Amino acid sequence: MNDKIATLLRNHRMENISLLKMIEAYGPAISCSVVERGAEWGMLLALPTKQSAFDLAKYPGTASVIFLSGSHAPILNELLDQVPQDKPLVFKVQHPLYKALVESKFQVSSVRSFISYSCAEPLTAADDAEVREEAAVHDELLLLWRQNGYSEQELRRMFAGGARSFTLYRGSIPVSTCIVFCNDDPVWEVGGVFMCEEHRGNGYAKKVVSRAINSLLRRNLIPRYQVVHDNAASIHVAESLGLKKAVVLEHLLYAPNHQAGHRQ
Repeated sequence: MNDKIATLLRNHRMENISLLKMIEAYGPAISCSVVERGAEWGMLLALPTKQSAFDLAKYPGTASVIFLSGSHAPILNELLDQVPQDKPLVFKVQHPLYKALVESKFQVSSVRSFISYSCAEPLTAADDAEVREEAAVHDELLLLWRQNGYSEQELRRMFAGGARSFTLYRGSIPVSTCIVFCNDDPVWEVGGVFMCEEHRGNGYAKKVVSRAINSLLRRNLIPRYQVVHDNAASIHVAESLGLKKAVVLEHLLYAPNHQAGHRQ
């Protein structure tokens, strides 16, 4: 990653964590335009949709995924003027200003958003000794995490990079689990949350998530718990534990000829 780009984004690390993750994951495939004028700056990142398995599945037919960040609206406006309007696009915006700028130039529809929660103090709700922390990858857990959209290759790469799992067992059966992995040090994500259907309502997901978050805090890391906007169960886990919203990343779909609203 270009040191200058990283420095600019890390000045507001949590707000820009999705951009930092994308750069880390897709590096050379991302085109980046940066404009600096004195202390003011603006940045536009474009990732071909075909490079991202998630975006290709969610937004087939789109050409690129576009991210913005910056301190100066006029600079961001200039960068947006460089974006072709003849191809379908996905804009991922993490600030109301960026959304307003995109909407001023593109007819877009909001299709989904992702809420990132965090905290700075240990959770007291359920740092449960029943929850087992492990650094090794177990095949039975891989099957559960893959139900959240992770590939086996991606998961093994996470664990090779220091990821850990937090699992609650009943006998030898894992009934709830999650993983923690690095986004951009010191921000680590709590993801892959799984809860067996027959054990729902027992607070097991809260136990594994709170144990995972407390483990990160003890290591002086910043936890990030991300949920999609319509996942009521995950939102309940976050808010019942006392986690606070840190950033909302909204996906805006653009299609030429004013068809954006028809593509859900």
